[in-house]
Amino acid sequence: MAEETYIELTKRCTPVTKNEIAHLSWRNSVLAVRKSKRLHFLEYGYNLECLDRNLDFAESALVSPTTSPATEVCKANFLKSEMRNADFTDMLLDSAFWPHNQALTQEMTSITMCKWSPQDFLKSNSVLAVLNNIGGVEFFVKDRIVWKSILNLSPYITKLLEHNKKPGYFEELKESVYILETSAICWAPELNSDDSCCFVTAQKNGILLFWQLFSSMNEPQLIGYVTTNMEDMSLIRWIPKSEDSFFIVSTNLTGQISAFDLKLESDGIKLLKTCPLWPHKDRMTAVALKYLKMNDKIIFITSKHRHLLVQAIDNDGNILSQYLNNINDHRISDIVYSCDGIYVTAVNVAIYKVNVTLSANLKVDLIPLVIKEPYPLYELYSLRFSPNNVMCALAMVERKVQARKEALKLEIIFIGKEMKPECMLDTLLSNPTKKLTHYWDCVELLRFQITKLKWMPKLDYNELYASGARDIYKLKIYLILLTYISGLRKVLRLVDITLPETSTDVVREKILYLHANQLLDSLCTKCQDEGQLSDLDMESLYGTKKYLEYYSKKYKTEIQLDQNVLNALENSCEYVCQCCDEQIEGFTCKSGHLNMFCMATFTPITSDDYLTCQCCNATSRADLEIENPICVFCDLYLVKPD
Repeated sequence: MAEETYIELTKRCTPVTKNEIAHLSWRNSVLAVRKSKRLHFLEYGYNLECLDRNLDFAESALVSPTTSPATEVCKANFLKSEMRNADFTDMLLDSAFWPHNQALTQEMTSITMCKWSPQDFLKSNSVLAVLNNIGGVEFFVKDRIVWKSILNLSPYITKLLEHNKKPGYFEELKESVYILETSAICWAPELNSDDSCCFVTAQKNGILLFWQLFSSMNEPQLIGYVTTNMEDMSLIRWIPKSEDSFFIVSTNLTGQISAFDLKLESDGIKLLKTCPLWPHKDRMTAVALKYLKMNDKIIFITSKHRHLLVQAIDNDGNILSQYLNNINDHRISDIVYSCDGIYVTAVNVAIYKVNVTLSANLKVDLIPLVIKEPYPLYELYSLRFSPNNVMCALAMVERKVQARKEALKLEIIFIGKEMKPECMLDTLLSNPTKKLTHYWDCVELLRFQITKLKWMPKLDYNELYASGARDIYKLKIYLILLTYISGLRKVLRLVDITLPETSTDVVREKILYLHANQLLDSLCTKCQDEGQLSDLDMESLYGTKKYLEYYSKKYKTEIQLDQNVLNALENSCEYVCQCCDEQIEGFTCKSGHLNMFCMATFTPITSDDYLTCQCCNATSRADLEIENPICVFCDLYLVKPD
């Protein structure tokens, strides 16, 4: 089998300082770039008509939060008392004590960690937990075009943890600060039965706090805490074993790694035992903690500077087999998940896929990922694959000696496999979810290939369009291709492509026709099961009937409506035009004025409170009885307009 070669697709640049590194995290359509002072976000532009020969991203940023639970303890009044020079030096050099000075906090606070919530916690918007270097934890979501803080955990930590609120000398201050400030965070990988999610904060003094967060993000509940003997944890990872038992694997600044065997009980969290996975104080801090499940065993993967450490662990925390080897002569910079396994990267832009087999002993094979461009003068700090593994983002800095002083830039380089658009189309057409919601990396890469490389997919468009008469998902794929090709025809002569339908309006109305049939069936089923329909359902039923009649008349097709539906609509809904106050018949008044209609229910939008699609600008009512509604054409979650 021939090796797959990755080629550079495009790159984005952002300025950095000399010693600054970056870390990437990719969630659905958002790529987060964590630098020391801010988070930089790249999100797909959702513009199918874009002719730019680069990947289309919309950019936003989030400045490091400056909140800390130790602000009240680290009061400046404490400095008025006598203090040793060594203690005063610690106040200035240790970030844990920076909250004593507001100017120092504003200037020196940086982001040390950011973690996304599980996929299904908020379907329409993932929650991002951000930890700063003064121990504060805040949660953010994207609200229109800005990132909004929805919860600050610091007041709850200050209120719940017992500490000396008025320390009299430096050791008392240090003890209180280490109780309050957080050094590492993680989410539970799975939601609870009530759709809540557990969140873990590791305090600097070694206490693990377990919080229960609900999708409303109103009041976090402390469900338990565990006292450990590991201080200054730098990373923690939740590894589930069963419904009520799990490991918390942690590493600290001295390089030690431990697994805490925990059990969830009715009255809190119980620590069963502590399992040392790496007891040596080698000062080689792990860059990531990853795991796999294999043969009822846990395969734990981490780094020790230039060495890759892989361990097979049973459910009791015993190490069954261990692999430790130097991957090359350069430091390991990141370990990441992807759809087809785990990848490890070295700072010299060497990327390897980790293949693990477990029989009597562990066997680990490192398969190099081939990149066409060598990047000999670059340092690679982080790597992330898109959700469907169709492209990859590299965070790199060029370290060559400049002839003149130039600003140092962090380059986000996107690479992908050498493939033709037909391969990307096959991925989209074989989508098991039949939704485009989490497949926009494929859609954007397909647009990029068509626009930049001028590759037209070799496809039977007649068959695709014909199958769209029964399959609404394939009709959406056809609409995407039609939009791409129509945009290119504005600047190029495309003579070798013949499409069965060239009007996007016709295709969109056909999608609405299929959606109306699905909606009608669901409303009829609901009426049969529950015996009655709500007022909104009755409006939707009336609007659906009107749209089917409109489509049948315009395109001369036959529709068959159930007699029970006709009987239910004896009292039809009446609406007036927003322009002239005349009665709307069908979808317009006698004067032909345009009115805003809801694509989901086929009813007029009569208020300023409505939702819109980020891609096609289709509109919908905001009072839908659906949680997290999606666009009929694009499958994107609907948002309030800017």
